[in-house]
Amino acid sequence: MKNISVKNLAYLIGAVFFLKLVTIFIHPLHHPSEARYASISMRMALTGNYLMPFFDPITPFFGKPPLSFWASAISLKIFGINEFAGRLPHYLALMLTCFTLYRAIKKDFDKQTAIISVAVLSSSFLFYALHSVMTEAFLLLSMTMITTSFLPTIRGEQKAGFIFFLGCVIAMLTKGPVGILMPCLAIPIYLTMTHEWKKFFKNFPFICGTIFFLAASAPWFLLAEKNYPGFLEYFFLGENFGRFLKSGWEGDRYGNAHYVPFAMIWGYFLILAAPALLALLLKPKQVTATFVKEVKQDKIFLFFTISFLAPLLLLTFMRNMIPTYAVYSLAPFSVVAARILTKIKWNKFVYFLPCSAIALYSLIIILATIKPKFLSEKLNYQAHIIDQIPQKNFQLYYLADSRPIFTLYWETKDTVKLLTEENFFEIIDLKNPLPGYVIGDGYVYDNLPKKEQAALKLITCTNQRKACLYELLS
Repeated sequence: MKNISVKNLAYLIGAVFFLKLVTIFIHPLHHPSEARYASISMRMALTGNYLMPFFDPITPFFGKPPLSFWASAISLKIFGINEFAGRLPHYLALMLTCFTLYRAIKKDFDKQTAIISVAVLSSSFLFYALHSVMTEAFLLLSMTMITTSFLPTIRGEQKAGFIFFLGCVIAMLTKGPVGILMPCLAIPIYLTMTHEWKKFFKNFPFICGTIFFLAASAPWFLLAEKNYPGFLEYFFLGENFGRFLKSGWEGDRYGNAHYVPFAMIWGYFLILAAPALLALLLKPKQVTATFVKEVKQDKIFLFFTISFLAPLLLLTFMRNMIPTYAVYSLAPFSVVAARILTKIKWNKFVYFLPCSAIALYSLIIILATIKPKFLSEKLNYQAHIIDQIPQKNFQLYYLADSRPIFTLYWETKDTVKLLTEENFFEIIDLKNPLPGYVIGDGYVYDNLPKKEQAALKLITCTNQRKACLYELLS
């Protein structure tokens, strides 16, 4: 059977990225997660406070370091407050991830394995969501840099050593120590299995790399603690220890614990690494035989196998997680899958991978064109309800309940005001010349006294009354 055409596969992957770029324009922020991170970045751009992210206009956000927020904030400052500007840096980070992966795997294996690795990665279901205004795109970039540069580093390549520690800096300023720990889990296991500790201690740039890492990452953490005391304790002991090691951890200041069953990470990964992972299961004998042979004969393949499995094994015991934790194993899995596909020469399936992604993005674009309101309401009902306001300039109020309002912060540039039964007429600014509108679910409205209800005129509601729009009567 002939080898695949690297050029043709590259064209298909290029089509995937083009369609992904189109999708950045066509739908609102995903609610509530993407809207939360986008509003944090917007706040940076509007206030000029790039030191500490803010969860809302008055609450500092200790949950994540600022690198991904910096990237989006700078883009928002340049291109304006819109979804495209917020997502653009994350899209570019994904492109750089694929370039890093291709360049490294071409050197370790060959062009075919390299381009198929990119095809596996860019066609995964998880990859679709990674252009969102969140942290995973930069996290994936950093872990890919760490994983793909380690073996060249211990072979004595100085440039690879710089890439390794640059990846550590990006991981530290994106996620914290966990972002470094996950791709590095494989290192001691691999060195022990291959008896290459001597090579490691001889060639790894401990001193220069550590100095570079500390000089590039430590200043922000020290400045953050100096200006916002308590940050380091919460971030390191809570976000990087309690969240991962304590079942049902309830110390999250900015949300709720995501309690999941034991070993749920494998279920998440099985779905989010599709279609490549699911399809490999269709040829279990051939795939298994090839996998075992490569593990025994090829140390590079062994390292990527360990890098793929080690995070999943560790997260097996974690009971507090979200599906995107599957990102910790995505890049090395792509290499393992690509090597197997190259060896068994399953060319039809290799071409199917980017074609499936093209079909998915095309479907989203068509749906957004034909039924934009349907897609908007499904992804973000708050953005959808704001679109029903007839004026471009208005003062928005929110009838307070337990629902997050990150989208309202984003849409109003932090000018939305919160209303309750107690402060209803105190918060409303009668001197404001802009027309006033109120958003809240219908059940909150039902519980208001008649005096407050009389001040509101219902315009429209979303399905199931998740959100209703009211005109504020004079």
